Amino acid sequence: MYASPLLIMLPFLDKRRTIQPDQIVRLEAQINYTLIWFRDGSHLLVALTLKRLFDRLPAGDFLRPHRKHVVNRRCVESISPINYRLHLFTGETVVVSRRKLAGVRRQMRQTV
Repeated sequence: MYASPLLIMLPFLDKRRTIQPDQIVRLEAQINYTLIWFRDGSHLLVALTLKRLFDRLPAGDFLRPHRKHVVNRRCVESISPINYRLHLFTGETVVVSRRKLAGVRRQMRQTV
């Protein structure tokens, strides 16, 4: 089955599900699984590691501020340099590791 480049296919229970990457707000690692949070507030647990799923996403649209998180750049409202956090439009905050702060700032300055 052919999937459009604008869709990614995810394993889900006994079937596969396709989603649009722009509907993803953030990804969170859960050992060998990944929890995907969507714009509508729903979430989905998939049997893929965060790295494997991150590699399937469009380059440049998502950033990895921490080893446990991947965030959609379009969902970030602000960066707090004092306590190293990304503030998302959903009201959530995601920690940015000190080592990755400069890279995250650089990526956020690029045009989306």
